[in-house]
Amino acid sequence: MWLAYRWLKPKKWYNRIQANMNISYSMRYKPMDYQRFNFNINANTQLKNLWWAGFNVNINPEQNDFFEPRVNGKVFKRPDSWATGFWFETNSAKKYSAVVEFFNRTFNQYGSNGQDIFLRHNYRFNKKLTLTVNTFLQFFHNNLGYATMYSPDSIIFALRKRNTVENVFNVKYNFTNKMGLSFRARHYWSKVANKEFYTLRNDGYLNHIAGGINRNVDFNVNYFNIDMVYTWQFALGSFINVVWKDAISTFNQDTRTKYFKNFGNTLSSDQQNSISIRVIYFLDALSLKKKS
Repeated sequence: MWLAYRWLKPKKWYNRIQANMNISYSMRYKPMDYQRFNFNINANTQLKNLWWAGFNVNINPEQNDFFEPRVNGKVFKRPDSWATGFWFETNSAKKYSAVVEFFNRTFNQYGSNGQDIFLRHNYRFNKKLTLTVNTFLQFFHNNLGYATMYSPDSIIFALRKRNTVENVFNVKYNFTNKMGLSFRARHYWSKVANKEFYTLRNDGYLNHIAGGINRNVDFNVNYFNIDMVYTWQFALGSFINVVWKDAISTFNQDTRTKYFKNFGNTLSSDQQNSISIRVIYFLDALSLKKKS
């Protein structure tokens, strides 16, 4: 269900305001079992300086998570939670524009909470050159999730610290209106440090394991990618694309490494490079038929 209301007549400090409330109810198809219920309130406004700003509120009662246990027929009773967030976006018609988003979720058990932060900086130097930097940060404290499995009837969950950082750097340069170069570099880093362990019961709830387990199930994963594309439209509907791709991925169990040392270790790891050339030529079959 979705309800919305809009104020479209400009006033002293805003151009428009819009608000909505939506409710969703999700069930598994076979067998028909309840999965989750979501209640959301969102509002946003465009200010006189053409900035946008908004906030949202989200409430989730207890959920049946059929996927986190990794075993068919098992379920995890994810605790109920509530969340609030806000965002703003500056005037995108300006040379410099920015987007800021913040979202906080709190669970009613285990002291679990998490924050999402998104930042975007965009600078348009001129008609030819544009630079964009995106940063996504995610911090979970006392997060509950799957850790390991001894058998399908012995599934281990963990209370853990889970952090994710993603940085994306984009450059776009147009030599002419038919020739351009784009460059994209992305680094994704996620690490999980487990603190306490639990067994998953048949009813979906957890039992604490005193003394922990005899496995190291922490992880530290990195992905680094570069995509550079040169495009030339040499005729109507016809293109030459030259693409360079570089890919690095690492996985270990060292969760103590700080960001820049971790990034340096990633860059010094084995890489996979590829160069491809693709030619797309538009052939008008009707014109050839007329000539013949």
